[in-house]
Amino acid sequence: MELLIYFCNKMCRFNPPILNNTSMNKLYCRIIESIKKAMLSLHEDLQYDFGRELDELISPGTKGM
Repeated sequence: MELLIYFCNKMCRFNPPILNNTSMNKLYCRIIESIKKAMLSLHEDLQYDFGRELDELISPGTKGM
C-alpha cells in the first residue's frame, strides 16, 4: 500500500504532467483502483489512514496534478 501511494505521489510530481499522456494517466488510474481494492482487506484503522492519503491523490489540484 505504502509503495503504491508513494509511486502515485511521484507520478503526480512528474514533469511533464501525466494528464498530458494517455497511457500514463491510465496507469495512474489503475494503480488508484488497486489501492482501493487492497484497502478492503485492511483493518479499519489502516483503511482510514490510507484512505486519507488516497483522498489527497484523487482530489483535484493536489500534489501537482
